[in-house]
Amino acid sequence: MISPFLYQPIYLIFVLLITLLLFFSLNAKENQHSLLQSRRNTGWMLLLSLLLVVFIGTRPNHWVFVDSLTYANIYNDVIPTMGGEMAMNGDALFELLMVLANPIMSWMVFATLIAVVYVMGHWLVSKRLSPKNADVMMLFCISAFSFWGYATNGLRNGFACVLVLVALTYLVQEKPKVLQFLLISFVAVGCHKSVVLPVACALLAYYYRNPKVMFYVWFFSIPLSFIAGSSVEGLLLSIGGDDRFEQYFSEASKNEYSYLFSHTGFRWDFLLYSFIPILLGWYVIFKRRIIDWKYNLLLATYIYSNSFWVMIIRASSSNRFAYLSWFIYPIVLSYPLLKLQVFKNNHTRNAAIILILHTLFTFVMCFSW
Repeated sequence: MISPFLYQPIYLIFVLLITLLLFFSLNAKENQHSLLQSRRNTGWMLLLSLLLVVFIGTRPNHWVFVDSLTYANIYNDVIPTMGGEMAMNGDALFELLMVLANPIMSWMVFATLIAVVYVMGHWLVSKRLSPKNADVMMLFCISAFSFWGYATNGLRNGFACVLVLVALTYLVQEKPKVLQFLLISFVAVGCHKSVVLPVACALLAYYYRNPKVMFYVWFFSIPLSFIAGSSVEGLLLSIGGDDRFEQYFSEASKNEYSYLFSHTGFRWDFLLYSFIPILLGWYVIFKRRIIDWKYNLLLATYIYSNSFWVMIIRASSSNRFAYLSWFIYPIVLSYPLLKLQVFKNNHTRNAAIILILHTLFTFVMCFSW
């Protein structure tokens, strides 16, 4: 049996090796135009995604998977003793799913089903947004900084966010299917109320499409964080995205982490990380003058959601709120590289470099924490 402490290192090393192999493949002379001009064989990534489902779903119940252990205890101990009643008094649809599943399957089977939705949901999004290069987009997803944490720890949040991604694929079709987007989004919000933020941002991006505005909003959110950050925190508390919001904003929590730059204060490190797809978007839209309304909608959804996090960036554990935009991060980073002629020369090579840097960031950050 694999030690619980080895799960994340194994995952990180595995993803880094796959990324390196793809990096060298894309840099081969015969593949220099493969991203934009030819359809790739993506079956290998489908197989790897299924293996990842098994790896994540069969992990042991251990404190290293903090929130996951909490859910397992509720599933195994609380729900049976309550006779199938709601156990968490929070997000009704996810609770109902646990209550219905409890009599007919073990926690490991249930966790595996959650992993199926989470991992294969990303695969479905990759296939729908970039059918020719779904393997590359999927690799951007599984190598993202937040992917592992919300696959094995923040289950409910990750589950809901991937549903929002699936919903977004209906909104960016040639003939947008708003009803399907709303129905799937409703399920997502029922599983984790916090995703009402990216859903609302997606609707704003859909109905108001001025690309300049989204950049203004993000940059304006930085000084606003210093001026009115506490007011925005109060607004988020009032809409009630998560039962733990008040805990994250509490003074006790701030004092507890005040000596750790990576956990409190103005998060310049995460701000720079969040800025990368925004900088790429500015280059694509204004420097290269490439018009793609689907990309604009995805990017605007990311930017508007991230702007809310920037405004409460100094809150302790604000990285929890960052995920409400970061789950879109690998999509908005990879979409233009796989669908648009971003770079006039050496496009595939430059895209491969961005992929390896994206993965290395995750590798370094996870091993350094």
